[in-house]
Parts: sequence; C-alpha cells; structure tokens
Amino acid sequence: MQKTVWRRILTGVMLMGALWGQVGVAAEPDWQLKKSRDGISAWTARLENNEHLAFKGETLLRGKTLDQVIEVMRDVPGMAQWLHTCYDPVILQEEEGMSRIVHMKNHTPTVFVAERDLVLRQQLERTSPTTARLTLTGLPDHLPKQKNFVRVPFFDGKWEFEQTVEGVRAVYTGVIDPGGG
Repeated sequence: MQKTVWRRILTGVMLMGALWGQVGVAAEPDWQLKKSRDGISAWTARLENNEHLAFKGETLLRGKTLDQVIEVMRDVPGMAQWLHTCYDPVILQEEEGMSRIVHMKNHTPTVFVAERDLVLRQQLERTSPTTARLTLTGLPDHLPKQKNFVRVPFFDGKWEFEQTVEGVRAVYTGVIDPGGG
C-alpha cells in the first residue's frame, strides 16, 4: 500500500484527533464536517456531558482489497510510515486471536509541548467476508511511564473497513485525552 495514500488519510484524521476527546463514542454523535479534501472527510462531534470532541475520518481506498488493508493495519513496524506523528511503534505482546498490545511514540506539533506515548490494545475482527473492524483501546497502565514522554491517559477508537466494488471504505472514529494538561 502506498505510503503517501496512508499518510494523507491519517493526516486528515489525526488532525481531528488533535482536537482531543475524553469519553468513548457510544451513541452516534451529531457529526459536524470540518474538512473534505482529496477524497478524505473529517468530522468532529460534541459528546454529551463532556468538554472534548470526538473525531471521525472517512475515505475510499480505491483499488485496494480488504486483505491488503488488514495487512497494512497489522504491520506495526510499518505504522511509522503512514500514521501521522507516530514513531518507534513496537508490539509489546501478542494475545489470543488477532489481539495484541502495542506501544508507540508520537511527535507533538511544537517544542513547547512534550511528546506523547501511547499503549493500546489492537483487536482485529473479521466481521464478514467483506468487512473488518480494528478496535483500539488505550492501556495507560500496562507499561511504566517513560522519561520525557507524557502518557496518553485515555484512548478509544476503531477502524471499520468495508470492501466495495471500487476499493475499501475506511472509517476511523475515536476520542483521545492527550494528558499533560
């Protein structure tokens, strides 16, 4: 999968994530379109009883198959090539089935804000022959905190993929508390 395609997708989506959230997305929020460009749309939504925003990104990965997309999503060492701000991603633990625990570091947009690190569980589920879901759950206490990094205290997200005639429809939703404030 082309590095630039994934970088474009995640740049748009993670910019919405930079708006930060704190509570999981339970009921369908009232999404407000914030940007749509080059086939990528990004939304935010206010969460009930919460000051933070949820984020959602959506695109069509033209000409790709569901198996190709799953392969890229499961390639943890390769994440730094397409996941905006991510570096040094490692698998900490393989679990049963298609579940694993991953640690990654994230650059911040300015030297005035400490870099972040994130520990999360990736749970891949092939929901049908043409659909898959990758659930991402933050595990901030799984690994001791690292010097010079602020541990992300809350992350809840998911990728949903659907094979279409044209390619794979990808929808990424989530919320994050970046910590440090």
